[in-house]
Amino acid sequence: MDLAAPATVSAGRSATGDGLASRSGAGEQRARYLEILLYQAYCQLRLESERLYVGYLWWPLETVLEMGVLYLIFHAILGSSVEHYLSFLLIGLVSWRWLAQSLTRAAPSILQNQPLAMQVFVPKLIFPSAMLIGDLVRFGCGLVVLLVFLRFEGFSASPALAVFPFVLAVQFLLIAALSLWLAALVPLLRSILVGLDVALRFGMFASGVFFDLSRIAEPLRGWLLLNPMAVLLDAWRAVLMEQRRPDPGPLLVIAACSVVAIVAARLFVRRRELLYPRLPA
Repeated sequence: MDLAAPATVSAGRSATGDGLASRSGAGEQRARYLEILLYQAYCQLRLESERLYVGYLWWPLETVLEMGVLYLIFHAILGSSVEHYLSFLLIGLVSWRWLAQSLTRAAPSILQNQPLAMQVFVPKLIFPSAMLIGDLVRFGCGLVVLLVFLRFEGFSASPALAVFPFVLAVQFLLIAALSLWLAALVPLLRSILVGLDVALRFGMFASGVFFDLSRIAEPLRGWLLLNPMAVLLDAWRAVLMEQRRPDPGPLLVIAACSVVAIVAARLFVRRRELLYPRLPA
């Protein structure tokens, strides 16, 4: 009679049970972190809306007001010759504001949540990720304003519009990569916050928000197109105004580089999870 067999079966059942329990525990932990992420995003959206008299209406209204001021400066005063310049400008503003506001809010997010991180362990990337979700909602409001305005301007839907979600996905990957790295580095080098504002102001002019890059002579145009936002803005206008499909090659390069940067940022933060709470406030 083999007495070892029942013991082997029992040990196997025990190991299987431990594995299931481990997977169940990991699943519950991920669900908890997801709940914290969504709650953080909801809280920062709710807090911002309560600070303003017009509440959530401010998000699309801010885009319209900024567009009016810049249109007055660059078209009515400086005399831009770009056809349908108001649509051209609004596309640039909506796309650029998504990037700029996301980076501005995400950059100090880990640093600002140090008190919470000192009390309980929370994966630090939850903080910039919550900001990204909140800014995605704000961007959606601006995008609705843009699409309605383009319809009134006479731009109709075309087959090229099927590519637009891909363009948006590429920009989101770029924003996520930059935001995660900024959030990871700011607690270690806080002077980044000072340079970020200057970099965003310079980038706004270097990305073609106000002017058509196709009218820039070489070699300057080639240098400007090294800026991924210049490529993305050109893709936006190709789809929404020119009703043509953009060149997928540069967009795929941006997407691939962004994914690599996101993975690298995640590894960088994971190795410093316990360091961030101990940094001076």
